[in-house]
Amino acid sequence: MYSWREPITNPSSASCGWDGKRGGAWVMLDRFVFRRDGGVKPLPENETTAGSSTCIDVPFRVSLDLVPPPAASRINVEWPGGPKANAGSLVAAHRDCILFRLTSIVRSKTSPQYLIFPDDYYIYRLAAADGSSPSLTRLPPSIRAKTDAIGEEPEPDRKSDLKSESESGSGSSESESGEIVVSKEVKWAEKVIQEAYQRRLALGVDVDKEVVPSSLVMQNIGLCSDEASSVVVAELQLNKRKRKVSAELSLLHSDKCGCEWVYMSLPIQCNNHSSGDLHVFWTQATVPFSDHLCWVDYRRGIVLGQDMQKLSPNLSYIPFPRTSSSVHEHKLRSVCATDGGSKLKFIDVVVDKQPRSTGFTIVSYNLVLTEGHMKWEKETSMTSKELWGLQAPGRVPREVPLFPLVSLDKPQIVHLQFSECTDYIDTVTLVTIDMDAKEVISVLPHIKGEQELHGEDADVVEARTSLPQPFLPVTFSRPLNLTRHT
Repeated sequence: MYSWREPITNPSSASCGWDGKRGGAWVMLDRFVFRRDGGVKPLPENETTAGSSTCIDVPFRVSLDLVPPPAASRINVEWPGGPKANAGSLVAAHRDCILFRLTSIVRSKTSPQYLIFPDDYYIYRLAAADGSSPSLTRLPPSIRAKTDAIGEEPEPDRKSDLKSESESGSGSSESESGEIVVSKEVKWAEKVIQEAYQRRLALGVDVDKEVVPSSLVMQNIGLCSDEASSVVVAELQLNKRKRKVSAELSLLHSDKCGCEWVYMSLPIQCNNHSSGDLHVFWTQATVPFSDHLCWVDYRRGIVLGQDMQKLSPNLSYIPFPRTSSSVHEHKLRSVCATDGGSKLKFIDVVVDKQPRSTGFTIVSYNLVLTEGHMKWEKETSMTSKELWGLQAPGRVPREVPLFPLVSLDKPQIVHLQFSECTDYIDTVTLVTIDMDAKEVISVLPHIKGEQELHGEDADVVEARTSLPQPFLPVTFSRPLNLTRHT
């Protein structure tokens, strides 16, 4: 039986700087998990530190490194017994809760030629205003059977048949006498495959019992928490085989159903919109606001789950306003909660179509929800010419902005990432603008250039520039004094 609150490790350490005179805060959490296993990269220990263990009883600890926006905050993981190439993945966040994933590598007990990659999902909850300690809770695995009826593209296979790979070489021939003759090239290839097989097999950890991997697909998972600290984890998949697409929803309530996964099939209301988009809908992000949760396809629209604390929420499809299409919608668009998390906004960076143009228009929409009426209403816009003509505290790059992020507390404030190519790595600048007042509030270097390849975060800097990611907004109800510890 899983308990929603597990024992934690909260070592006595230096304070991370709480200030009871300040109100609650929000931060922009870097999507990259910083691995800190000791030595030259120790885990920053502070009042945010908590610990738990994986499904194979390997302990780990996490801590947060918090700074005020628009600077990027971090989540750090100390996991010396975990796979060296895996730092973990941030999944979702809402209010005081952060959902993240760790993936172990184990050798199958019953079939040792297999490697299994079990995913563990954890809810990290920061210390509340009542003085409680931060907590880490491992979620029970979801074992929902996957069928072709779902119609979703699955994650890469989480089980690897190493033995079959080592025996897959072919290239032998039969001599006139009937003997099998193996060429030198085939022998060499078989040796290489066998050596690779042994190296990969060595990555696995032996276990005393068979581990059953979770059936959850990370990009389909969202998190919704209410003000009473009740948490809902939800995974949405779409059944696309029928003419009318329906939802296959997996729900885990922290205070209902004995903390066990509940599975249900639900209709999706289209509210006079065409349902054809649902047949090609592909979840790229999940965004909570108020007591709702939406699954986002940045090319098409959102599937909105209303009142997620209910055992059977209502689902509706709301398409985005029609604008010029692009192959980079996931970088040029965003859906963000704002105004304390009570409103939902859609930001669209529409790129000019002229050849070699870096011109663009930033357009802001607000989601209007009334009885039987759901739509996006246009609010404000700003062109690149307007932006570049404003007085600014620093240089605003002449590039197309990426990953727009609306402030969680001020709906008119938008944070933008500008990436500029250099010889070695791209520099990234964070620019904060006021869409209503038409002002540039701040210009902050995020990745400064080649010199960062020689610092302690060189691995993460290189990954950031090769695979840019949006920030994950996180709110904290407890008063914070946000300072980075180095």
